[in-house]
Amino acid sequence: VRATNKPFVGGLPQNCSEQVLSNYFCQYGTIVDSVVMKDRETGNSRGFGFITYDSTDAVDMVMRQYEDHKIEQKWVEVKRAVAREDMPAGGDGGGPSKGAGKGKGRDRGSPPRGDRGRGGGGGDRG
Repeated sequence: VRATNKPFVGGLPQNCSEQVLSNYFCQYGTIVDSVVMKDRETGNSRGFGFITYDSTDAVDMVMRQYEDHKIEQKWVEVKRAVAREDMPAGGDGGGPSKGAGKGKGRDRGSPPRGDRGRGGGGGDRG
């Protein structure tokens, strides 16, 4: 997997704006873009977002301080974002681990994915 200049930020406070996200993470490097993902129907935060830096060095610094990141007194988790084309079939690639079971998993108009990543792992269970 190639180096990335874009960390995933999970566990954001419910009312966290892109400005708040940028204001916190700008201490690690020059931010090119920031986004807090929102529910298309309600406009509410989905609790995660992404920061895009101008270099991978900034992401390295963010990751080195993994335990220390707090926004509005709430610890947030950072992971190196993985491009969709690089995600393993059934891996989460740094995305949120909750919420997909609420009927909103296909919010991008993509075709069904079958049962990739779910169910049996083979092997003898008897």
